[in-house]
Amino acid sequence: MKVLAHVKDFSSISDKMKIQRNLSKIMNVRILDSDLHTQALTILCGNEFALEQAIRELDRIGLPATFQVINGQKRSSERSPQPVI
Repeated sequence: MKVLAHVKDFSSISDKMKIQRNLSKIMNVRILDSDLHTQALTILCGNEFALEQAIRELDRIGLPATFQVINGQKRSSERSPQPVI
């Protein structure tokens, strides 16, 4: 699932490097984009457990964030099931 994270106090290159270093250790988490001006990260998470790990890791390093799922399992599960013929 693709997730947009708005990181509080994300204002320097050292913050960006710290985030990249710590989130790269989590399996199934990949940073697609990071923007210092909007304080946003675009993250690709393989599953919800990986997203929870990323949330905890950002809190642990002192850069809490709010997350918004852009696309992923939650939206695809809202589709009605297709009849089997």
